Amino acid sequence: PASTEQTRQTFYKWQDANGQWHFGNEAPEGVTSKEVNIDTAANILAPVATKKEDTSDNELITPEPRVPDSPIVMPGQALELIDQAKQVKSMLESRYSTEEQR
Repeated sequence: PASTEQTRQTFYKWQDANGQWHFGNEAPEGVTSKEVNIDTAANILAPVATKKEDTSDNELITPEPRVPDSPIVMPGQALELIDQAKQVKSMLESRYSTEEQR
């Protein structure tokens, strides 16, 4: 859709004393706010300029090796791991029931 007066809206953003950002149709009195203009037909916010970091070509970054999210298990180990998990579950259930009785 084409941009029209009805598709262009202005909102306000401000930060409270705890650093929390708030957005609204109106800013409360006594706070420093910033206008945010949005065209809902385009659904795009204006770009924000950022500081460009000075990086040297001599500086190489070596990524750390990726650790798998879960260990690789051989099929023969699966049953043993299931038994261990059941033992842990049993210990936790016992612990929780002891805690509830206190």
